[in-house]
Amino acid sequence: METLLENYKTWRTSFLLQQFAGLMLNSDENNINKMLSRFRGALRSEMQDVLSRFGPEEEDEDMFAYLWSLEAAHIHLKPHFPSHEKSGVRAKNLQEEGLVSACRGDHQSALIKFNQAVSNAPSPGQVAATGGGGACAQGSRPDQTLAACYASRSEILFRLLFFDHCLKDIERAVQAGHSRKAELAKRKKKCLQAIDRETDLPFVREAVRFRGRPTKETFHERFKIYQQSQLGGLCLSEGFRKSLLTEEEIPKCSLSEPHPTIPTMSSAVTLAYTPAKGRHILAARDIFPGELLFLENNFSSSLSVESYKTRCLTCASQCCASLPCPNCCFVMFCSEECREQGLADFHKQECEILPALASFSDDAPTTLVFRILMKLTFPRLKELLPILKHEEETLPPEKRGFNEDGIYDAEDFRVIYHLCTNKHQLSSLSILGTCTVAFVVTKILIASKKYFVDGHGNPISPSEEDIALVGGTLVRILMAVDTNSFCLKELQVSYNRNRDVCKTDVGMKLCSTLSLLNHSCNPSVYSSTGSGTSTSRAIRFIPAGQEVTTCYGITYYDLEKSERWGRLKEYHFTCCCEACENNWPRKGELPSKLLMKCLGCSKPVSCSSGKCTKCDKDEGGSGNGDGSNLRKRNQEIGKQISDAMKNYHHVRNSERFLDRNDEKDIEVISKVIELMDKYVVLPCKFYYDAQQALQIYYNRERKFTYVTSGSENMLSNYYWAPLP
Repeated sequence: METLLENYKTWRTSFLLQQFAGLMLNSDENNINKMLSRFRGALRSEMQDVLSRFGPEEEDEDMFAYLWSLEAAHIHLKPHFPSHEKSGVRAKNLQEEGLVSACRGDHQSALIKFNQAVSNAPSPGQVAATGGGGACAQGSRPDQTLAACYASRSEILFRLLFFDHCLKDIERAVQAGHSRKAELAKRKKKCLQAIDRETDLPFVREAVRFRGRPTKETFHERFKIYQQSQLGGLCLSEGFRKSLLTEEEIPKCSLSEPHPTIPTMSSAVTLAYTPAKGRHILAARDIFPGELLFLENNFSSSLSVESYKTRCLTCASQCCASLPCPNCCFVMFCSEECREQGLADFHKQECEILPALASFSDDAPTTLVFRILMKLTFPRLKELLPILKHEEETLPPEKRGFNEDGIYDAEDFRVIYHLCTNKHQLSSLSILGTCTVAFVVTKILIASKKYFVDGHGNPISPSEEDIALVGGTLVRILMAVDTNSFCLKELQVSYNRNRDVCKTDVGMKLCSTLSLLNHSCNPSVYSSTGSGTSTSRAIRFIPAGQEVTTCYGITYYDLEKSERWGRLKEYHFTCCCEACENNWPRKGELPSKLLMKCLGCSKPVSCSSGKCTKCDKDEGGSGNGDGSNLRKRNQEIGKQISDAMKNYHHVRNSERFLDRNDEKDIEVISKVIELMDKYVVLPCKFYYDAQQALQIYYNRERKFTYVTSGSENMLSNYYWAPLP
């Protein structure tokens, strides 16, 4: 700790706070609602006439062109561009704040500050080229800021037992020209010694026994240790962790029988259309709990403003030892792979203007909409729009979004263009607000000089017609995003309490196939919430012909019906699901008594007796002699339910429920849900509990963070199941 104490003495509180304040985005300057309010105030006397130009019946391009023609719009809807440039001074101050946290023993906070310092530190080459952020004279020693940030972070990583990351930071510090190489060499030696001593730890001795025996019999023990090693309190080296499991044993998912024309969904479901429901999904056959129905790459996603400070721009992971963008201070990446992917896919286009886009994110999905538009070059957009407009005019709704080969390609801009916008439900004022956001994004697009380019990539000055075309497209995308986007969440699973699952909002995403699902407060599928690839599995028994539904973040067990309906108003429909129709109670009020539905009349009966007061009369039934047979059939089904519940309780209370996924256990949980959907009076506590248990199992096939009780907001390593 001597190094930290030595650096701590150089900390200057007042200067630090003053400089760090420069990191914060100016929420007053980039606030859509305030900008719109100022704009409306400037046109107060003309507002009625202005609003008459906006409405569901108006063309998107015409509305945008009119807004663009107003001088007041250019005065009051002008975005502010926060600096994206790196700063050696800011990096040093963040580093010093991290050192203070480290001296106080708060290593997690220190790591976050060091990550931010790395993002802000100019590379030696940048400093020499720009002379900014404390540049030194030509011919003098290279700037040490980035090297010092890596070196300081390596010490914290060592103390947190992240030995692999520590070694990588030591190497980065050396490559960046750190002058105190002897100190780094000493830390590297300690780190390697700690890794060598892994096998001496009691926790690891057990792992060593199973590491060389990759059989089904040892999978439980090996997977348990693999999970425990992610917790951060005892971090094993990456090589050791990987040696615990074979590649084939790491959970993967894939559609067993993809739909012939919509390959991102299963052939067990099909697309349908009615004027009342719009496009929706139906079960093509009986679907059983646990079946994978949808698997698709997110079309696009974006982080919330706060998430940029701690999360990877590409995969939304919390960054343990982040890597910086080479050119801006605003983002970080969790790995070289994510950095390469992020720069290649989208960040090179948004690097300079991302702080401006992100500063609006609390009010509007500006970054997400920008990234969706950037999927197409400007020349390609001009070429494609007439085709898409013709499809909208000539094709029935159920045929829109399919390409020339009759395939619904989830990564094609065409499917986004044809998503439901609910435009006909919007007021003139609401549409004006959407056009305002499109106006601001267009201003940022023009300033970036990365979108309005010719076929060779050279910047051009867009004409008024070009601007109207792009602005009108942005209006449509914004409406589609408002109707169809999903929250991007980080899943945190408590290792100590198997029921404790927390989801933290970190951004938003758009999935073109999942957007075809309608809402139910008692949904029939459970969708993953993370970045990258999205999956949806059945959590109910869905008979053939029944609609397959998802949840718009609003469920019967969390909110009263009146609250649910209030929140669903933004989607412009009234929910008529069974939970709403029958006013199901919230989870704390769900009945704990299990009753089955009589096979004759569906009235509640006991699972053990099977006697129905309506059908099974004392005289032997309703006069046709079927009373005793009906009771017997009720009893047979009741026994199936009781046996399934016993098996379920055995699984739910077992240690392995907490430790791993087991196919036999999943079958037990799925079976009890199926029987309750078919035969049990709903809702009931056990039905809700079984659905939650199934979700816990399938959460583990995707990305999540293991946390310990009371440390849900602390950094930890990830269990990451590689994509198929």
